[in-house]
Amino acid sequence: MAIHRIGILTGGGDVPGLNSVIKEVTYRATENNCEVYGIRRGWEGLTDVRLDDAESKSRYIVQLTRENTRTIDRYGGTMLHSSRTNPSKMPALPEHLKGKQFPEKSGRYDLSSQVLDNISKLGLDSVIAIGGDDTLSYAAKLHALGVKTIAVPKTMDNDVRNTEYCIGFSTAITRATDAINRQRTTVGSHERIGIFRVFGRDAGFTSLYTAYATSIRCLIIDSKKSAEGGREWDDLGASLRADRFEEWFSVRKGRSRFQLLSRDGRDSLKDIACLIVGDDGGGLFFHLRGHFTDADKAKIEAALQSNDSE
Repeated sequence: MAIHRIGILTGGGDVPGLNSVIKEVTYRATENNCEVYGIRRGWEGLTDVRLDDAESKSRYIVQLTRENTRTIDRYGGTMLHSSRTNPSKMPALPEHLKGKQFPEKSGRYDLSSQVLDNISKLGLDSVIAIGGDDTLSYAAKLHALGVKTIAVPKTMDNDVRNTEYCIGFSTAITRATDAINRQRTTVGSHERIGIFRVFGRDAGFTSLYTAYATSIRCLIIDSKKSAEGGREWDDLGASLRADRFEEWFSVRKGRSRFQLLSRDGRDSLKDIACLIVGDDGGGLFFHLRGHFTDADKAKIEAALQSNDSE
């Protein structure tokens, strides 16, 4: 029976769990008459490798066995290393490919033909790509070009389509929850309001789950503009007021933004923080300011008065 060869790579940012996936693929594959080859530095390993050069090949290609993957799941990161290379959007050609012709669009080169050639020379029957949006978008292109491809979603944002749970998401929630809980005593001791911005790119899953885990009072999720137009702004204002947010904040609706300003008992700006939630035409945006100068306070008060008069 012919041996099936699998190539596996990790692309984009690293998250906990990558080495566990690499190990399990290796263990399961070797139990089923397969060989596994790790491709180092993501898709770069299939664009920059020179297979006729022993040093280059050893730098980018490594055969994975039960022996060299036995303990890798005890460590974070990825043993295969990573990069943000997308072979269809290369800003420049690798040194050994300069002078050759490749499709070009908007100053970006498509090296898919080079990737296919290297996959063929390595004798790979299938490729497993572990990554997020960019890594997996190229995996989809490779699949369309005829390569048997498996995509393993990996992103703390949990925003890869057609999957419920991505590698790295759980850790992101755990870390964000821990960070917020650590700040509770400090915020409470100084009688302040804590405003936390949780990374999540264009999705709100990290902020949503973190808010649920920490039982925070108010959550504003980044979102794109809906067909209902300004209704989302009205809903947001109603939600803030229904949650008795005005006990702590003055909630103002400007032409295209909310300004949540902490105030003290004299109804003047307190020197802590301001969260500006706006609409840039394509969706909501957030701007966090803290420790106002007198000039800042004057400008904000003037802007509030201007908005009130309109």
